[in-house]
Amino acid sequence: MRAGRLRHLVEIQQDTGTTVDGSNAHVADWTTLDKVRAEVRPTGGGESYRGMQVQAEATTLVIMYFRDDVRPQMRIIHNGRTLNIVRADELCGRKRELWVQCKEQL
Repeated sequence: MRAGRLRHLVEIQQDTGTTVDGSNAHVADWTTLDKVRAEVRPTGGGESYRGMQVQAEATTLVIMYFRDDVRPQMRIIHNGRTLNIVRADELCGRKRELWVQCKEQL
């Protein structure tokens, strides 16, 4: 992987549990695991009907140097956008780069 492709700074976050706010609603607490350089590529999007409402989502591919601690329960923050991780794959078998597929609810 050429380092010049990694022109975006992204934040990897993990869920540290839920808390109850003032209105007794459960709110997820997220903490930053790390900030890394990555390549962020929009790959598509779509709309679906759920419960008589249109639900729009965008899919994004985030490519970074390999790390073994990225899980689907985590999320990535990029330019204020929240990207929920769907899967993280190491494709080449050499543990050089990690391809992370994400979805964003719009």
